[in-house]
Amino acid sequence: MVRLLGRLVLICTLSHGALINLYAYREGITGVTSTGCGGNGCHGSQPSTLTTIILEGPRLVKPNTLNTFTLRVRHSSAIYAGFNMAAFTTQGQPSGLLQYPATENQYVKSLNGELTHRERRMMSNQGSYREAAWQVQWRSPETPGEYVIRAAGNAADGDGRASAGDMWNLLSPVTITVQGILLRAPTASSAYCPGDTIVLQWTSYGVTTANILYSADSGQSWIPVGTVQAQTGTN
Repeated sequence: MVRLLGRLVLICTLSHGALINLYAYREGITGVTSTGCGGNGCHGSQPSTLTTIILEGPRLVKPNTLNTFTLRVRHSSAIYAGFNMAAFTTQGQPSGLLQYPATENQYVKSLNGELTHRERRMMSNQGSYREAAWQVQWRSPETPGEYVIRAAGNAADGDGRASAGDMWNLLSPVTITVQGILLRAPTASSAYCPGDTIVLQWTSYGVTTANILYSADSGQSWIPVGTVQAQTGTN
C-alpha cells in the first residue's frame, strides 16, 4: 500500500458585500466604548436617546483590507461633538488596525489602539438635527471571522463644562464579517491511502461556494475535486 501524504484546500472567492468614547476631554479619550462617558462629574450621568450614533460602511469585508466608515453623532441642538472608537474580536480582544485618512488629521487621532477626536468638532445644521461626522478606517485581520466595532459619542453644549448639558450615547455594537473559510479537519499533517474516505470540516464566514482541490506534492500542484455549497458557520 502506498501512503499518500496529501493536502486538501478549500478555495473561496471573496466579494465585498472598531470604537468610540468621550468624556469632558476636548482632545479625546479612549477605553469607554462599552461603558460610556457619564458619571464622576463628566457629562450626563446616563446615556441619552437624544444623541444618536451611526456607523456607515461595509459589514462584509475581505481579510487584510483597508475599509472606510463614516461615524456620525447627531443631536437636535448641540454645538460640538467628539467620539472614541475601538474594534474587537467576539471575545473582547482588540483586533485589526484602526486608522484614519489624511483628510481627518486635524480632528482624529490614534490612541491606545483606538480612535478618538483630536479636538472637538463643530456640528453642522442638517435641518431637523445637527451632526458631526468623521471618516475612520479599519484594516481587517488576516483571520476570517466575526468582529465587533464599538463606539461612544458625545454631543456637547459648548459651555466648556462637563455637565448634564453634554449628552452622550453608545453605538449599538456593529458586527463586521471578515470573509473566508477556516479548515477544521483534516489537519495539515494527515496521511491517506488510495480508497480512504476523507471527511472535511470547516467554518465559513460570508462564503457560499467552496472549491475543493487536492495536492499530492506538498502544494506544488493542485487537482480539482469538486465544488460544494457552504453555509455560514460549521460545515
